[in-house]
Amino acid sequence: PLLRIDPEVGRRRARELSELRGGRDQAAAASSLDAVRSAARGSENILPVLVQAFEEYVTLGEVCGVLREEWSEHREALTI
Repeated sequence: PLLRIDPEVGRRRARELSELRGGRDQAAAASSLDAVRSAARGSENILPVLVQAFEEYVTLGEVCGVLREEWSEHREALTI
């Protein structure tokens, strides 16, 4: 059987995410993302910086976006 997810679930999650972003301290969230970017460029342990960012309600998508900008994405080489 196919898994069918009610479209309302997606709408509800989008609404919750919007409320989360709207209710957080925007300056603290931006500062946390800057710290993630700085840590990604350096050689320090990035985990404490990530924990701090999540405590400031920065989303996983926002963190991944910064890491993608700094580190790019791994692309498996296709060999036949």
